[in-house]
Amino acid sequence: MSLALNALKDIGDAEITAHEALNLAHRSGEQGHEAYANLALAEIALARRDSEQAQGYIDVSRQIATELAMRPLLVKLDSIARSLTC
Repeated sequence: MSLALNALKDIGDAEITAHEALNLAHRSGEQGHEAYANLALAEIALARRDSEQAQGYIDVSRQIATELAMRPLLVKLDSIARSLTC
């Protein structure tokens, strides 16, 4: 999903799309998709240089990914989280 969001020219459009994806995933009970939508929102927050908001999305995504044993996502989240401390 984040590759598609990066392809959008306007970060505002990307954020709207990511929030729509998050809401749809939540309503549908699709926790894995919810985790990835939070990842996309974290990446958007980072693009806006809002590390506090990015960390919040990372934390939510990490919680879901841990519960569902989504190891590739956890690796990606760890990588992003490390970039916040640099």
